[in-house]
Amino acid sequence: MKDLYKQLGVGETCGESDLREAISRAPGGLREVAEFILLNPARRAVYDRNRRVVQTIGRLRANLGLNLSRFWPRSRFGDFTTPLAPPRPSAPHHPDDLMTWAWAFGVEPRGDEVRVKPARSPRRRTIVGAIAYVLLMATGLGLWYWLRTP
Repeated sequence: MKDLYKQLGVGETCGESDLREAISRAPGGLREVAEFILLNPARRAVYDRNRRVVQTIGRLRANLGLNLSRFWPRSRFGDFTTPLAPPRPSAPHHPDDLMTWAWAFGVEPRGDEVRVKPARSPRRRTIVGAIAYVLLMATGLGLWYWLRTP
């Protein structure tokens, strides 16, 4: 997804006349896409909503230090990538921000600090899975033997 407003050099709240003027100066491929999406009020409303969501995701990824990766490639989301060290807000974090972190990213809020919950060890999951597999096989073999004997 590309940020059409950024590529056209206009703001999201610009009027239709400013938008038409910016689209007329755009290169051919961008012009066709921008006309199709931004000049239709229904499509523009959907695009604006999706653009705000992707911008929010880009800011969250920057705050977590996850800017560019194979899941957030520059070719698709470069317009929504923010610097890794964003400026700190002057106001302290609100409790609802911490709850958003806790809900969305598995982060445990504790006062003013935010602590990431440790993930389960992959080794522990492997051991538990192996034990469950052995028990299941033993149960299956026991049932098979029990049903086969007269």
